[in-house]
Amino acid sequence: MFLNAFQEHVGSGVSLFTDPSKQTYEALSLVHGFGGAAGLSMMRSGLRAWKNGFRQGRTQGDPLQQGGVFVVRKGGGAVFEQRSKTAGDHPEVDDVLAAVAAL
Repeated sequence: MFLNAFQEHVGSGVSLFTDPSKQTYEALSLVHGFGGAAGLSMMRSGLRAWKNGFRQGRTQGDPLQQGGVFVVRKGGGAVFEQRSKTAGDHPEVDDVLAAVAAL
């Protein structure tokens, strides 16, 4: 499973969770479908990644499911949220780290 490989990459100090039922994706209103997997912005993101030396590996999971980044305080309540509109739609890392530091 790809989550195991990612856990090895980030280390044991980080908790990772997955939801194969996709109920969490639905509850967080994350994009699913061809609208998030196609389009000019996705192509721009792919080209930017390619120029920076990144290469697409084998697709794992649902290729039509877009993700997001959420920083949640203990006990609940998001202090940062970003829902990806398409592949490659990522928040600025400094914004995410600032939200984590604010906790």
